[in-house]
Amino acid sequence: GGPRVSLAYSDGNDASLQSQTLAGGDASVSANITDLLGRTVASPKFAPASFEKPEDLPILAYLDQFIDRQAFLTAMADSWVLTGTVANYYRGETIDGYTPSDDGGYPYTGTRYELAPRGRKLEVLFRDAGSVGHMTTQ
Repeated sequence: GGPRVSLAYSDGNDASLQSQTLAGGDASVSANITDLLGRTVASPKFAPASFEKPEDLPILAYLDQFIDRQAFLTAMADSWVLTGTVANYYRGETIDGYTPSDDGGYPYTGTRYELAPRGRKLEVLFRDAGSVGHMTTQ
């Protein structure tokens, strides 16, 4: 038990960009990617802040390389591949005695919305047993 120290970063529209929770001498980082209408289109897995963190940054500092938002929004037109520190972490290589899963550029769950004003969810992208799955919802 006990209290946990967390820090959340938001943009000017109050959309969640990144959150970190202190865990011992490290932090667990998560993030969201939103489209131009503020809808969450991708929620990457958690990854340790210490992975690929510049040494001069203090603990809980915003990690601008954790996800590449603009590259992902562009990739939504075809591949939906995520780049950035979280994608590098989930590439199946052993790190300090631990081997994260190899997610092949898809360490997240994602949602594609229709372009019409109703903005219904059209497709959900998820990982299942080592493969990428798409669930169409209409």
